[in-house]
Amino acid sequence: MYEVKTTKSLQAATEALIEKLKEREFGVLYQVNFKEKIKSKGLDFPTNFEVLEVCNPKQAKEVLEKRIEVVKWQQFF
Repeated sequence: MYEVKTTKSLQAATEALIEKLKEREFGVLYQVNFKEKIKSKGLDFPTNFEVLEVCNPKQAKEVLEKRIEVVKWQQFF
């Protein structure tokens, strides 16, 4: 696990992380606030956190061109 402590708000920390990802040519595919998502289902969740699915398109293309079977395998799940 990799952990960095910050005094920033969740929103400010998320925005800063996204900016750092862009500097490394990563983009955010999906962003979900889990507390809000659970709340939308009528449940309470005490911890507020974001989940980011990120991808480096150039690296993804290179991997997929070499081993497209990875994508085909994941489609089963």
